[in-house]
Amino acid sequence: MASSDNKISVDNLHHHIKYDDYDIDGDVLVITWDYENEILDDLMDEEMSPTLGSKLNLMWIEKLKEKANWKENAEELYAYVKTNCDGTFYVWFSKNKKDIEFVDIIIEKNGYVSRNYFNLYTWDTTDDIKHRSYIRTESVYNDCNCDKIKK
Repeated sequence: MASSDNKISVDNLHHHIKYDDYDIDGDVLVITWDYENEILDDLMDEEMSPTLGSKLNLMWIEKLKEKANWKENAEELYAYVKTNCDGTFYVWFSKNKKDIEFVDIIIEKNGYVSRNYFNLYTWDTTDDIKHRSYIRTESVYNDCNCDKIKK
């Protein structure tokens, strides 16, 4: 493993990814990275499919908000994350929840990001226990948003 791999962390992950504007129909942000870098690839896997309790980076949400022309305190943004190949994921987005088949991410009006997490044991739900829940996940992005709101 190269010594430069040790410098990649959750805190600076966003400095190691790229944004591509492929000619794709619809509103989508394409994020790519060097999947041969094991540390980076593991961190990006967690960004796509987070484990409850793990800290994410999510600073790429800034690029998503920019691309969607998201307006703070005026609207929410909904997104679906999908991957078809190594080193790339696609973030399909809309300001209308009904336009997204399956919502993985909600950018709230106040800027916080909530991620979808699953109850891994059953599809059953009750009033108290749900199969999936949206949680304001611990992340570098949400930390920055919190600091901004406090000012």
